[in-house]
Amino acid sequence: MLAITLAIYACLAGVVGADEYAAQRERFVTAERALEAGRLDEFDRLRESLRGYPLYPYLELADLNRRFNTRTDVQIAEFLSEFDGQPVSWRLRGRWLRRLAAQQKWSLFAAHFRTTRSTDLRCLAVTALLNTGDEAAAFDLVERLWLHGKSQPDECDHGFKLWREAGELSPDQVWARIELAMDAGQTGLARYLKRFLPEQERPSVDQWLRLAQRAAAVVEAGTGQTTDERLHGIRVWALLKLATTEPERAPGALSKLRDANVVDEADAARVAERIALSFAYRHDERANAWFARVRSSQLSERGQDWRILSALRAGLWQVAHDAITDLPESKRQDERWRYWLARALAALGRTPEATNLLSGLSRERNYYGFLASDILEQPYALNEQPLAFSNDELSDIARHPGVLRAREFFRLKRWVEARREWVEVAKSVELPIERAKLAWIAHQWRWHDRAILTVASTPYLDDLALRFPTPYMDFVSHEAKHNQLDSAWIFALVRQESAFIPDARSSTGALGLMQIMPATGRYIAQKTGHEGFRTNALLAPQLNVRFGTWYLHQLWRSNGNHPVLATAAYNAGPRRVSRWLPDSDSMAADIWIDTIPFTETRKYVRRVMTYMAIYQHNLGRPIERLTSRLDPIQPR
Repeated sequence: MLAITLAIYACLAGVVGADEYAAQRERFVTAERALEAGRLDEFDRLRESLRGYPLYPYLELADLNRRFNTRTDVQIAEFLSEFDGQPVSWRLRGRWLRRLAAQQKWSLFAAHFRTTRSTDLRCLAVTALLNTGDEAAAFDLVERLWLHGKSQPDECDHGFKLWREAGELSPDQVWARIELAMDAGQTGLARYLKRFLPEQERPSVDQWLRLAQRAAAVVEAGTGQTTDERLHGIRVWALLKLATTEPERAPGALSKLRDANVVDEADAARVAERIALSFAYRHDERANAWFARVRSSQLSERGQDWRILSALRAGLWQVAHDAITDLPESKRQDERWRYWLARALAALGRTPEATNLLSGLSRERNYYGFLASDILEQPYALNEQPLAFSNDELSDIARHPGVLRAREFFRLKRWVEARREWVEVAKSVELPIERAKLAWIAHQWRWHDRAILTVASTPYLDDLALRFPTPYMDFVSHEAKHNQLDSAWIFALVRQESAFIPDARSSTGALGLMQIMPATGRYIAQKTGHEGFRTNALLAPQLNVRFGTWYLHQLWRSNGNHPVLATAAYNAGPRRVSRWLPDSDSMAADIWIDTIPFTETRKYVRRVMTYMAIYQHNLGRPIERLTSRLDPIQPR
């Protein structure tokens, strides 16, 4: 097998491994430095010698950016036309469009505008369309910009004003945006928008704003019947808010308004479900009684889920069984509900039916399939099938210009630019088998995050070495051993946290392979005696793994050496996990995991536990059963 593998790699070296651009890459970097230093003659000479190099467009871009103020619109337009749709053009296009807007060159702006997520440019596009006579397109774009729950940039003001003056803004559209603003908690925006309503409708907004401050006031504000649908909707909104924030008070308010015929049966069902969900998220057994008040057909998808989960947590197996069988057929076939139906059947003494369900599940490679295998005492069905492609099969996609540019940036360790190029190529490839080839190429480069994320968009999910790689083996193994942890656990956690993106940055500020928050990094540095710590140091893989593994060890020890609790605490924080512990009796770990209130943390724990088993396999070790890590969860 090793000989065959080496032969395949040797055969493919010309496609995915050979460094044919090493000399040009060095000249590329030298050219960049020459431009930065103002040695323009040297830059021009080097640039000319690199015309066939994949990153040549980026030298053109660098030159345009450096001399942007002296470059003509024609020169910039020619560059953008040549590289239209490619990442190299994105930022320059935005910069140029803003210059055109400042110069009020609206025809050029309209001709070169492309769909973008940049709201200020979209708003400027409205002005450009209006100034070039395309009022219909402008007003269509304005309406989409209007329907947003937060304030829009100042660049939108002109388009909004002309839209209103043309009589296009209706009260319904004002109300639609007020509702979005209220749902987003943007009461200041809602108060501002009130001015665009007819005078007689504005008091309803005032009442809504008062109820947003104190939802319980809905009882005093809403005992009288009304034919005003908006006022009725505001009262229901306040009831739902009260049910979310104060579920203990909401039943009384609902009862009074129901008796006064202010809310109908459908409204009452929505509020009852919200009360049930609020109790369920708090692990309050009152949730079960409230779910019982709502017909299955009236429940939202989330309500359907938590009706089952609350029953499981309370040990109401018959209720859980009935709730699962009430699910739509397509949803009932989800592995989660097949597992819990089997558990319910077993608890109700219907062992043959439970075994039949578990037998089917045990043939699947997922969290519930592994749990089913544990119950049946069967080996895990890993269903491994490595991908393999010949030189001829890879040649076209490997020579794609975007792939070549991505590879060059990857070799330069310019991760952001490399990812931009790669993502654009992957988006342009329609056939799943071609994306699988891309993933395989990335895997051969050891660009693990692109391999993982690219193959995830295909049905080819059985190459476990590609999907669950083991980079940084030396220091992951060292830190795991030093902290008395299983290296498979560390790999599983890194795989879930960052997919091995070394410079990963989350929207909340977490950094690096193990996604450590800066404050946590400072705490770890202090506790471990790491002097001179700087936040950006967390982007260094070795330090990140050292800190993350140390922190995981602390969570493991403080949670009674329970890997489930430590994993949950790593994601959601130790204080939340302590609040989620049972009040009195111990609880089966599979039930505890599936009733974690945070969707993200539930999925996180299930995935990390599953990935641990796969990593033990990939590391060539015996697979420990999931249930060996799922000891009962002890009460507070």
